[in-house]
Amino acid sequence: MKVAIVLMKGFDGCGVSRFAIEHQKFLRKTGHICDVYSYSLNKYIRIKSHKDKDIIEYEDFTKIDFSNYDIFILNSYEKDFNIKDLEYYKSLPCIKVAMMHEILRQNISRISNIWDWLKASDIVSSFQWKWTL
Repeated sequence: MKVAIVLMKGFDGCGVSRFAIEHQKFLRKTGHICDVYSYSLNKYIRIKSHKDKDIIEYEDFTKIDFSNYDIFILNSYEKDFNIKDLEYYKSLPCIKVAMMHEILRQNISRISNIWDWLKASDIVSSFQWKWTL
């Protein structure tokens, strides 16, 4: 199985990078391929936040060919999504997973077009036991 984990412009420091790195380590240890992509124009650069990492930087994820992945995990969100990004996401032939560490009303309300992204996903995942929408 080949998995892409994409970290967009979300704020670093809440465990998103660590989760992606640990997820990648586990998948590789169990014989799978996993690549972590991180938006490189953040004020706080994720690639500099951890020593034991294998992260690929990008500026525009629509210019990366994700068609050869079996699973695409979107694990961090921009405050203002670009419609071009959403259309590209929808066009991916793989299983699309929207991962949110906390699905809270205040998080959802801060991210424009988040419902469109969640609806375009095959799976919506979270660490929470109870969602507060």
